[in-house]
Amino acid sequence: SAFIPSVNMENVSPRYRYIQSATISVHPNKSETIYILDIRGTSAVNSISGTATLYKEDASGNYVKIDSEKLSFQGGTVDYTGHLASSGSGNYKIEFVGTIYTSSGNESVTFRNFGSY
Repeated sequence: SAFIPSVNMENVSPRYRYIQSATISVHPNKSETIYILDIRGTSAVNSISGTATLYKEDASGNYVKIDSEKLSFQGGTVDYTGHLASSGSGNYKIEFVGTIYTSSGNESVTFRNFGSY
């Protein structure tokens, strides 16, 4: 199946010093949840690492953690498709919390988006 990443300006706000663009999309289904992380760092970026965490909205409107995975990438470009658990129909949130590493300093980043099925 082909997935079209949903673009949400929230993904790139606030603006980051070492990130030119970044999107994350989430595509839950009955058997698993697929997410797509796309990061374009500046030429100064040596590596990117962090954790992608999947949440599902409960009956009270709170997002409860379902699954997560640690990620590490060399260089400043990320094109990653991840596979996490699924927990039935409903509203999901994906969040990537990471660190951008450069020779002149590091930067913390957070990107998130929402999806449902």
